Amino acid sequence: MKPETTKRREKDALSASRRTLPSGKFLRRQQWLGELMRQGSPPLHTPEWRANSGRKDDLRELLHAEFTTTFGFAPDRYRRAEKFYRWWIQRGSSELGLVDHPSFYQYGENLILVAQPYGLRGGVASLQSWAEDCNALSWAVIPEWSYHFPGKTTMFYVEWSRWTQKQKLDWKSRRFAK
Repeated sequence: MKPETTKRREKDALSASRRTLPSGKFLRRQQWLGELMRQGSPPLHTPEWRANSGRKDDLRELLHAEFTTTFGFAPDRYRRAEKFYRWWIQRGSSELGLVDHPSFYQYGENLILVAQPYGLRGGVASLQSWAEDCNALSWAVIPEWSYHFPGKTTMFYVEWSRWTQKQKLDWKSRRFAK
């Protein structure tokens, strides 16, 4: 690989050192959502249920928007990140039940998986092992940004380079060439 390409990949990668803390507004909204979630739901199809459900959805949408804006994540054009993740799983790379409530994005040309499981099964070591198995460019656990069920879910992201997608295609072509 050319040195310029390596520098570019390192420059494009998110890094744990670039860790950004949520704003005060984000934390207040996150706390409010957590309280609504812990209260439970009123009986289905009642006016209280509709109002409570609508508030949760609105808060999640606001939290999601601030998260993606802060990290510079863009929508996953053409579902490339999702397809890439599914391909790794079908290939036999087990994510050990780590991925729950997934979202897929792009950061520049890189592919991003964000998940919010209820605890990391096997801990951070299992996430690191899985990320290395999938040739991830970077990964980080960022629980302070969790917005699915604040206080109960732990957020993490895994980033793959667009070059990893090329490796996927090379692997497929070698597999079918036999």
